Amino acid sequence: MDFLIELVFEIIFEGVADGVLEGALDGVNSKKVPLSLRILLAVVLLAVFAAVAALFIRIAVKIGNPIVWVLVMLILAVLGFGLCWKLGKAFHKRNSR
Repeated sequence: MDFLIELVFEIIFEGVADGVLEGALDGVNSKKVPLSLRILLAVVLLAVFAAVAALFIRIAVKIGNPIVWVLVMLILAVLGFGLCWKLGKAFHKRNSR
């Protein structure tokens, strides 16, 4: 029964998170959305990234292994680079036209 509850929560969370993050990213890319709202959506994406980063850092501190620290920092660097790249492309595409 616990597995079923975990599966249901995972499906719900994944659907909601995917919808919110996809919507925020599409809103950042859209010409129809005002600039102030696009900036707000970019801040929401950065806040989600910060929350995930804080969770990873908390896990690394709790484990306390230096190898885990290196892996966590590499994961965060890749995620941060990807997010900055995606937001940069979105704003650059919007401003270059």
